[in-house]
Amino acid sequence: MKVGTMFHNLRYYLKESYAKEHNIIRFDTLCDDLEWEVFSIYNEDANNGCIGNDTVYPDVGGYDAYIKDITEKSKIDMGIDTSNTDCIVTLVTCDYSYDNGRLFVHAKLKK
Repeated sequence: MKVGTMFHNLRYYLKESYAKEHNIIRFDTLCDDLEWEVFSIYNEDANNGCIGNDTVYPDVGGYDAYIKDITEKSKIDMGIDTSNTDCIVTLVTCDYSYDNGRLFVHAKLKK
């Protein structure tokens, strides 16, 4: 959001020094304290079907292809290995550096 109230600080992940220094995202819930390791950061046009609403894959190959695709899109090599057994979280916000842009930060659950 333009006023900086929701996910505004995700934009800092486009700077390599920031991304590497803040590569862990922590979620504290009633039942668990979770750590997620950032492995992919990129921005693209929302019109290209990039939002990533697909959460069910017909087979392991489909999930493999999805993980490979979002890893290859990353503007920063985070040096994190991923596999089809990883549980991932995707954070998305508007990106005003161009029309209808979206910024994506993908992270995998640390075991």
